[in-house]
Amino acid sequence: MYSVLTRNQDINNPDYFKCCCGCHVKQGALTIAIISIVGGFSQLFSGNVFGLYGIVVIAASSLVIYADRKEKAWAYIPYLVVQALGIIGYLVIIVLLLVWAITLPQWLIDSLTKQGTLTHDQIRAACYIAMVILIIGEAFAIWFWSIVFRAYRYMREVLGGPSLDDN
Repeated sequence: MYSVLTRNQDINNPDYFKCCCGCHVKQGALTIAIISIVGGFSQLFSGNVFGLYGIVVIAASSLVIYADRKEKAWAYIPYLVVQALGIIGYLVIIVLLLVWAITLPQWLIDSLTKQGTLTHDQIRAACYIAMVILIIGEAFAIWFWSIVFRAYRYMREVLGGPSLDDN
């Protein structure tokens, strides 16, 4: 598997454009778009503040499907931007959870002990468990981003699909 960060990659090598399980990056990006649409709908109907983000994810993922069908490289860019913002958001939340687990702010203790009797150690454990879950989600988000980015590069470089300046 080739790294996205390597300069002067051999774009004529068909192995460069393979991702998980040996499928092509276009197929991988299409699968990721479908998974993201399902995730966007679950965020949309969760009834919290992430509903708006779910709408944005659904729209950006739909553009990935459009990019695959019409072979337009520019349509991958909204997904890449939205996913990058999500990765940054995950990272901020992970750092916040780490700080909260170490310092145990009083508002956190009050809000979590209001619903039941939790000890300080249980609150710390909950923060660490949430951190581990988000780190796993972060790893998948970065992996998904890299596959969609490679599909974008494939469209742009190999197929010669239009990029932003070729409308």
